[in-house]
Amino acid sequence: MDTTTTTLDPREAVLSELDQLRQRQAADRAARLATIRHARTLGLTNQAIGDALGVTEVAVRNMIKRAESGTSRTGGE
Repeated sequence: MDTTTTTLDPREAVLSELDQLRQRQAADRAARLATIRHARTLGLTNQAIGDALGVTEVAVRNMIKRAESGTSRTGGE
């Protein structure tokens, strides 16, 4: 969490932290997809990628499909 000198209302501080987490999550998602695409170009299977990520092969396939179609699982991303 940001440690600025101004004191925020506790609710505002939590909202600010949640916004920062959302921004990091979006960046992490983009990096994950880029790495998945790179792994595929190296010939790794969706199963191998899923094993490394701790998700199923189907989840990897769905991540790739959503990225290619420009949609997200939650719709608001």
